[in-house]
Amino acid sequence: LIDEYHQAGRNEVPAPEFEAAVLWAAYRLQEQAKRNPLLPLHASIGEALALSQLAQGTHYRYARFIETLRSARLVKRSGGSGGIYRFSQRLNDAVGVHEIRTENPVLLHVNEAATQPAVRLAVMWAVQQASQLSTPTGQQAWAGVVLQAQRATALEAYNAAGSQALAAGAQALQPFLLIPNNTDAPANGVGVLMLHGLGASPAQMRPLAEELRALGHTVYGLRLPGHGGKPEDLFGQNERDWLATTTLGVKLLQAHGMQKIILLGFSTGALVALNTAQRHTEAVAGAVLVAPPVQLVSPLRHLLQTARVLNLLVAPTLGRFIPLLRHGVYPWYTMAPRYPAEQYTRVPLGAVAALQTLAKRGLRKAAKMVVPVTIVHGSADQVAALAASQTLATVLGPRGKLVVLPEAAHDVLRTNTANSWAQIIQAVTNIADAQPEGLPDA
Repeated sequence: LIDEYHQAGRNEVPAPEFEAAVLWAAYRLQEQAKRNPLLPLHASIGEALALSQLAQGTHYRYARFIETLRSARLVKRSGGSGGIYRFSQRLNDAVGVHEIRTENPVLLHVNEAATQPAVRLAVMWAVQQASQLSTPTGQQAWAGVVLQAQRATALEAYNAAGSQALAAGAQALQPFLLIPNNTDAPANGVGVLMLHGLGASPAQMRPLAEELRALGHTVYGLRLPGHGGKPEDLFGQNERDWLATTTLGVKLLQAHGMQKIILLGFSTGALVALNTAQRHTEAVAGAVLVAPPVQLVSPLRHLLQTARVLNLLVAPTLGRFIPLLRHGVYPWYTMAPRYPAEQYTRVPLGAVAALQTLAKRGLRKAAKMVVPVTIVHGSADQVAALAASQTLATVLGPRGKLVVLPEAAHDVLRTNTANSWAQIIQAVTNIADAQPEGLPDA
């Protein structure tokens, strides 16, 4: 791909365009490999997960290769997410056979791919697709690839789970995009990004999502990494992976032309929504947080970080020789979900620690929030402390609003206890109808 741009004389390419071209090229090769088993794909692009990681900027092999090219003074990446890739004239320099691997890895791989015409054709097609990224048609085409990759990644996780797979089924555990069909209400340009809880899946959000679509909202229910397969999939995942996926969800709704994007998260998803809203104030109009576990009710929360550190020490040492300790001394946090068909009954302790990290960070930055946030919390929540949500609402100040549901337990989103859906829908409506800062009311 770098060679294609360089040979065409384009030695400066906007980062979003170049990264979209990488995604499209990998996607095209995966599609061709399905029809031609003899087309050998490198392990770094052989699975649907690779496409998801490329789209959300978490593909470590891609990042490592770009760093290798930077060290060789062949490619320079500058300017953050909206930056530029610059390709050096050193790409033209002659290199001996013994130096090519370190001096010009681009040429090395171009030579290797020369025997596979499908690679060059995929790259040419990807460059053409990426050149239209700034147009509505190009944006929707990109969003289509991203959504297809996210669904295929979920299916890979489900299939790999085998007998441990959640009983809700592959379809229910995949991300969903609901677009108004004008039967109840026409599309209103409002996008709602729904984020499920810890150990759960998009199925948890689907019933309420259907209600929101009937009101004219476009709804995307994403799957947080590590979910929808088996509990062990959460090992190695952290809050950064969840935030990257959520950022991608915001971009997907933007690609569908949504003028206002509202984050709606439940439990851990509420904390991810809060942190995302703080990071993307220009793209997000507001957030609705349902039962956010700013603080866990369980007294064991005080021992969580100590147990996590102990696991990190034991797993790579004694765990190498004792299978029982391969994840540490106390690796699991047991849960009792109301809907076990669509939610794990246990999660790694590290995932709960990631939840706490999000809670602390979200609370610390809450005073600087510039978009409206509504918190919906049950007074009988047995998992997330209501008092902590009250504290969060206080720190948010005029941007925050707390709605307390009398006698409602934690899972108010799935069960619609205490008429929670009406309160959540009203919160979404209030944000959707709010005028931007500085504009008079209609």
